[in-house]
Amino acid sequence: MNKNRVGIIRVLSTDNLQVLYSHETIIKNIYPELEIISEAIKDQPNGVYNQETELESVPKILEIAKDMEKSGVNAILISCCMDPGLTLIKKELNIPVVGAGMASALMAMSLGNKIGVTSLDKVIPPNLHETLGNKLLAYQPSEGINNTKDLLKIDGKEKVLKTARDLRDQGADCLLLACTGMSTIGLAPLLEEKLNIPVIDPIIASGGLINYLVKRK
Repeated sequence: MNKNRVGIIRVLSTDNLQVLYSHETIIKNIYPELEIISEAIKDQPNGVYNQETELESVPKILEIAKDMEKSGVNAILISCCMDPGLTLIKKELNIPVVGAGMASALMAMSLGNKIGVTSLDKVIPPNLHETLGNKLLAYQPSEGINNTKDLLKIDGKEKVLKTARDLRDQGADCLLLACTGMSTIGLAPLLEEKLNIPVIDPIIASGGLINYLVKRK
């Protein structure tokens, strides 16, 4: 039986194969029946972390998405919670396209009514604000975490843990990690253990949606 093929577009430019394939690995560990290819955009070594870098990434993502569709993938995941170019790319392609922000927001709304969100930018990504609506309790970035590479530093996890604890103490009954770099470093299980509330890993949430979409074709 032929496997369903999924393309993952990484918005962090990297030559480190472990980092490049990290989101692919997370999804394949849960859905081994999927065949996954990963490709990163060029010239953005700090990833997508604000409106400027988001806009810079869109044409690069679109180009990769078109090439992936031509190669025969059944669906594409834009591995970024800002969902850069998602609306445009869905119009341009004839296969399902999922943004990690969209997928993780839908998962958070199924588990909580007062959702705390943390990410990299000073303000919540507009796509998440719109989707979460009145279920959004609060948004709070972590001090000293300004781009994806900051998450990989020795104190990266502790800084996000402090923010997550603040959001829980404000009344959050669910926490959305709105940066796929937080999936790379495996933050969700650590935070759930420490905080005793559901924590949404955006790549795991995206994997579930992608798996459903490719199987219903």
